[in-house]
Amino acid sequence: MKLITGKDEESERPDDSLLAAYRCCLDSGSFEAATVASVLQITEAEAGDLAGRMESLGLLTRGEDEIREPVDPDVADMALNGPLEREILERQMVVQRIRDELKALRPIYDQLRRDTTAAGAGFRELTNTDETVNEIAASSRRCVREVLSAQPGGGRGASTLADALPRDLAALERGVGMRVIYQHTARTSLATRAYVSRIQDAGGVVRTTDDPVERMVIFDRSVAFVSRYDDEGNRLPGGLRISVPACVCFLAAQFDKAWLTSVPFDSDTDVTPEMNDVRLDVLRLMALGLKDEVIARRLGMATRTCRRHIALVMQDLGVESRFQAGVKAALLGLLPDTVAPSGATPEPRRAADDPSPA
Repeated sequence: MKLITGKDEESERPDDSLLAAYRCCLDSGSFEAATVASVLQITEAEAGDLAGRMESLGLLTRGEDEIREPVDPDVADMALNGPLEREILERQMVVQRIRDELKALRPIYDQLRRDTTAAGAGFRELTNTDETVNEIAASSRRCVREVLSAQPGGGRGASTLADALPRDLAALERGVGMRVIYQHTARTSLATRAYVSRIQDAGGVVRTTDDPVERMVIFDRSVAFVSRYDDEGNRLPGGLRISVPACVCFLAAQFDKAWLTSVPFDSDTDVTPEMNDVRLDVLRLMALGLKDEVIARRLGMATRTCRRHIALVMQDLGVESRFQAGVKAALLGLLPDTVAPSGATPEPRRAADDPSPA
């Protein structure tokens, strides 16, 4: 059984042999290897090992003529733990001092934000990934009621999810509610399924939808983060932090609307339950004459996956061309008056993935 040696080893209760050696030492007034060996019926080498363990616990001290004398356990405790306790206290004081210094800046920061918001500037551009992640992490730590998150496209990157998981679990452990919307294609991502399983076990609720969604993260319905675009609709690094109440309220309402038409994400099911809806959307976009790459981007899936769905759609309809598929779909009543999927709008070009939290 291991015993504490002063710094790094795990502390455990002394075993019977050490207790017996300490009692023998107290009875005789000193530690004599031969005496301890005789009383405990062990070898003198084993008695020497016991002496070393007792010294590591501070239970023996060298007196006159190098005689090893027993020490009061409370004295040994103070000698061993005193320096550690002082170091812990000093570090706690440093942590508290840093917190107090930063806390003193909070009113200044909040006042500045209120002033800029009142002046109609409640938007802040975050021009790089690190800045965006840090701002979202700070908002997550301050969040006390609810997090709403919508993520377009298929499954998120494994590294992105690994970074998001500890922060999201910490929020859930504080009692913060969490609702997340993905598109149906995210169900096929193993990394996303693993993340969803952890989040749902901790109390979060995750759904998927066949409608296009815009990336957004909303904290306590008071601050939101959305993607950043250039004038031509191309995704840019970073994001946009929004604190204007009317804008955040609008974004939250859009999330709530998408939530009503989404379906639960069952991370334990291997089959995508709404894949028929995905293929129906593929069919509708095919009828618009869109190319494979455009359809894939609109539905948030890889081009290869999209082509597989197209092949399955044509197989289901028993046709050999897209034109035949459109005609037959119309005859079967599969294409509504508005051939685009419900809620679909032309989307700007996107990056493959985004480092913002899942």
